[in-house]
Amino acid sequence: MGISTIRKKTISLLLAFAFVAAAGLPGSAAAGTREPATANILQTGQTETLPATAYALPAAAAPPVARPTASTVLVDGKDVTFDAYIINGNNYFKLRDLAYAINGTQKQFEVIWDAESNAIRLTSSAPYTIIGGEMTGKGEGEKTPNPTASTIFLNGRSIELTAYTIGGNNYFKLRDVGQTFDFGVIWDAENETVIIDTAKGYIEAEQSEAAGEQGDPDEGEGEDEEEYVAGAYSKSYFDAPQGSAKFLEGRNLLVSVFVSVGGTAWTEAEISKAAANLAIAADFIASEGKKYGKTVELIYDFRSSADLRYDMKYEGDFFQIPSDGAFTPQVTAAAQKTNEDMHAFIEERIPYDTLADKYRTDSIGYVVFVNAKGWEYATPYRYGYDSIERYHERAVIFAGNDGVPSEYAHEILHMYGAVELYVAYSYDGVSAEFVEYVATNCPDDIMRVCYQTRTRISNVISPATAYCIGWLDSIPEQEQFPMFKKEIKAAFVIR
Repeated sequence: MGISTIRKKTISLLLAFAFVAAAGLPGSAAAGTREPATANILQTGQTETLPATAYALPAAAAPPVARPTASTVLVDGKDVTFDAYIINGNNYFKLRDLAYAINGTQKQFEVIWDAESNAIRLTSSAPYTIIGGEMTGKGEGEKTPNPTASTIFLNGRSIELTAYTIGGNNYFKLRDVGQTFDFGVIWDAENETVIIDTAKGYIEAEQSEAAGEQGDPDEGEGEDEEEYVAGAYSKSYFDAPQGSAKFLEGRNLLVSVFVSVGGTAWTEAEISKAAANLAIAADFIASEGKKYGKTVELIYDFRSSADLRYDMKYEGDFFQIPSDGAFTPQVTAAAQKTNEDMHAFIEERIPYDTLADKYRTDSIGYVVFVNAKGWEYATPYRYGYDSIERYHERAVIFAGNDGVPSEYAHEILHMYGAVELYVAYSYDGVSAEFVEYVATNCPDDIMRVCYQTRTRISNVISPATAYCIGWLDSIPEQEQFPMFKKEIKAAFVIR
């Protein structure tokens, strides 16, 4: 993989930094002073080799089962036979079969296989090129599907679609494809019929009379209809020990806040870079999730969804980690003021209840971009300690740092329970011995180091971090390092 320069200076401002001094937590370095318990400083100017490390994962849950779809499928009113499967209560179709079936309509799309890059390249509104073999075969018997490893691009941009490989073919979740290319997907329960309508736009399941996916005959109704209860997402937004950003599984919303300080406006170049790095970070997290059998859908694109971006003019000095890491009373007061200002802005200006119900998720994190220089940090929620009842978790990115995507992903993961793995911190169960263990056995973990690649992320999410964010229920290392055990899944708790 070669040599990469590592700028080890990302700071994680973990868990209610603004209240550390006032709370009188244990760990004082000397009378009248306290260790900067929430400011962990990384060293600069170091280099490391990126080894091709293969991490052994603990045994995962039983894989899903694919059963042939028995329902009738209508495409613009015509009965069409597809090679399709039911997986976890949802219909999965071959992508080329769908492209073939709706070719010539206003919702047509092209499919190109890029073998060199192991990528599937899709182009919307383009005619489909027939390669032969479309609409042949019919699924028989139960199969064991595997998550698709290929990268998917739409109009040149990487996207995430739920897909599985069965018998050498890729099968995509029908509702995801319908949403991507904006065609109607309707489940007619009375006639046990899946309806694909290219004359209509895609409608979220809860907004249609019967637009959910087909249910597995052995499991009852489809998961879309089971999950949705009007207002359920907004009502449960704060109802968890994990804070506002809960579990990195299924739908998660990342809302961007662009903070202007000192009367300086954001430039288009700065905004474009933030958007690009955020996309790479989100794609990395979703890709790593697949390795653990998790489907992660991070909804973050403020370019295409205006309600995912908010602008804030900040009066005064926006809090920055001091260069020496020392949390004096003055520094602590400044941190608390910024924390309260950001909380008030989100409460007053961002309709998080509306966003939760619109995007069907009660898991929302906020990526705060500041047009100044400073060390990145995160402000996750620590259960049973933070005094703010309605706590909005944030990752803070300073545009003046010329940051890279790995640093974005590092701070975002903090919101979901990931701890620092490069420095001992007893409050998070990280001992000096465990830090050494991680350096030897999980050297590429993104919570240990951030590699400075700009178009991709060369790090990994090792089992240690996967456990912290709830992707694994346990890891063998807990026997050797019992202090690392999480008291609550994917949550921070003061020890």
